[in-house]
Amino acid sequence: MSERALESDHEAHLRALSNAGVDFVVIGGIAVMAHGFVRATADTDITANPEMGNLERLSGVLFELEAVLPGADPLAGDPAGARSLSFGGNPRFETKLGRLHIVQSPAGAPSYKALAERAIEVHLDDLRIRVCAYADLVEMKKATGRDQDRLDLAALREARGDPS
Repeated sequence: MSERALESDHEAHLRALSNAGVDFVVIGGIAVMAHGFVRATADTDITANPEMGNLERLSGVLFELEAVLPGADPLAGDPAGARSLSFGGNPRFETKLGRLHIVQSPAGAPSYKALAERAIEVHLDDLRIRVCAYADLVEMKKATGRDQDRLDLAALREARGDPS
């Protein structure tokens, strides 16, 4: 991403996760931007390595960011939070930096290992993050099939000159 397309809350989320050593891949709207179509996005979407140690680090970041599920109390932190994250699901947290969506089971995505291996590296100043590969992003957008996903697919294909 050569332009500073991310709003500060998205970059701050990614920095907090990276600084804590969380193993994750960016998906969703930020991935759309990384692959050539800059648009607004309300939340930071990631998928995280499902190994317990990684989920414990993720849980710690959520605690530091004062993450809450809409209508719930703040997370109690570490092991209990990590165990609940290990059950899968796709919780969307409100944090002091904005919305952070942990998508543990992205529709249309390969295994986390395959997603991470194929991801591209994006540089934001000194921060290096992995963003899902274009082909994986397309498959996730197709599988989800929401109106925004169809718009993203059309815009991405046009931006990249992809006729498929």
